[in-house]
Amino acid sequence: MARACGKVSPASGRRGWKKLHLGVDRSGVTRAQAITESTVDDATAGSYLVEHVDGEVASVTADAAYDTIALYTAAGARGATVVVPPARTASVSRRGPRSSVRDRTIKRVRDLGRRRWKNESGYHQQARVENAFFRYKSIIGDSVRTRTPGGRLTEALLACNVLNRMTELGRPVSYSIGQWDAPGLDCFASASSLAPTPLATVVSQNDLETVSVGSAVALSQVRRSTARQRASCLC
Repeated sequence: MARACGKVSPASGRRGWKKLHLGVDRSGVTRAQAITESTVDDATAGSYLVEHVDGEVASVTADAAYDTIALYTAAGARGATVVVPPARTASVSRRGPRSSVRDRTIKRVRDLGRRRWKNESGYHQQARVENAFFRYKSIIGDSVRTRTPGGRLTEALLACNVLNRMTELGRPVSYSIGQWDAPGLDCFASASSLAPTPLATVVSQNDLETVSVGSAVALSQVRRSTARQRASCLC
């Protein structure tokens, strides 16, 4: 999705786009976010998210747009494995491995084929970040209403916190069959679990077993007079 935003390019006189980048854990909670100009490539922003997410990170999952040495380096510095399908034109390093992990992935994809490799590697976790973007566009919208860089970042941060809060409240409580007398069965969450969780501050190893990164929302800036009311979506 691509729409015009409020910043005018001096060279062309056209409005530029802003891109939202998210880092989502396996429970669907956004742990890191960033807004960049449309000229910033996804892999650069993805490396930034991996470097700045709090807590331990066991693995990083992303699509082929993130198949860069920079992402492998950032993940390696965090002690995380990388689950990224190599570009179809990717080849192993000839003059010594720039990234031995990436070279092994390329060889494995060649041996198994892309479909079998995705099943083996758990690449399906990437769907979580796609779902996060769908929820962002459906509930928050695809536009930003502030004009300053700091304001846009704050707006995206608040939006991610709102979505995280909704995810926490909507998460089901499951029990084994036969445990009908389990405490709390008649309610979805206890009072203590309703406390808001700050974005990217309360993180555990289990929460971040898989972090998916991506950027699929182009944010546009809208005039105040045409801003849509979304209160009904947030109730």
